[in-house]
Amino acid sequence: MLLEDYRTLNNMTYQQLADFLEISHATEALRYCKGIRFPRPEVFVKIQNKTKHAVTANDFVAKYRDLHEQKVQP
Repeated sequence: MLLEDYRTLNNMTYQQLADFLEISHATEALRYCKGIRFPRPEVFVKIQNKTKHAVTANDFVAKYRDLHEQKVQP
């Protein structure tokens, strides 16, 4: 599951998600959700643990690939 999907399913704002994940800013949560920023390894672990493994590092990799493959294709 993508982090954005998790946020939506749990009716969280980006600020609520940031608080839930214990990260510093809503903007950081938004960037993780939109695939703009790739979390550091320790943040991956925190996200997996906090979401009870509903969101995994593999989900971020898949989103990253999707976003970057779209840019490369003609």
